[in-house]
Amino acid sequence: MELIKKIPKSTTVKNSVEFLNFLLVGKLRWILKFGAFVLKFDTRFVTSLMFKMLRRIQYSSCLYVDNFEKVVGAHFVKPAAQVLVLNGNIGKLTSFQTYAFIQHCSRLWHTVLYVPGSYELGQLGRPVSFGLPNVHFLHNCSVFLHGYQFIGSPYISEEDRKWVQQEYNEYRHVPEKTIVLSHMPEMSFSLLDRLNLCAWISGSTIGGTHVCLGNGTQIAYNARGSICGINDFSGDCGWRRDATLTVRNLG
Repeated sequence: MELIKKIPKSTTVKNSVEFLNFLLVGKLRWILKFGAFVLKFDTRFVTSLMFKMLRRIQYSSCLYVDNFEKVVGAHFVKPAAQVLVLNGNIGKLTSFQTYAFIQHCSRLWHTVLYVPGSYELGQLGRPVSFGLPNVHFLHNCSVFLHGYQFIGSPYISEEDRKWVQQEYNEYRHVPEKTIVLSHMPEMSFSLLDRLNLCAWISGSTIGGTHVCLGNGTQIAYNARGSICGINDFSGDCGWRRDATLTVRNLG
């Protein structure tokens, strides 16, 4: 009705087809204006979301993806950052389901950092390579990415612990730019307070939490658990598909 009111009195509509065209042109202009507004709003929203994701690190562990017949993906992790950390017990390395899951993560995340847990260690007879350039398997190995030094270790044996300490000593001049990734957590808060890291992300402990110590070190874990054992499928203990922590100036 609004469009009809805008028709000038001098306008002569010769037939119903011409009248219909007049209405369609008017409606099209309105749609284009509305579409431009929506596009502008969406662009701002997407830009804001991307900026937040660029400062986040996502993490998850104890997924046991090889326990499922079908290939799983979104049921286990939901993209919420550009970097995804897998803190062990993801799946047996010889399993097709595990490889398919890692491929899925490689497609949806800019960088994937995979630290083996006890579930994977029994199969580490040779160096692991998934053949995916953005997937880094960190078995007592460190990598400098996005402006941060990531130190990755299962952190299970005494050898693992000594290696992490030695590796940290090499980068202790920039502790605020050092992030430790492990399967087993460090239980000594006095050690964590002394190290003064940017973050220590671990797995193993079923559930999820994220705390910040007085020195600024972020401590986090996010483990789902096995379908055949103790698990937090419901999320009652804190496990989430999109658990993240935020760091400064993640490049």
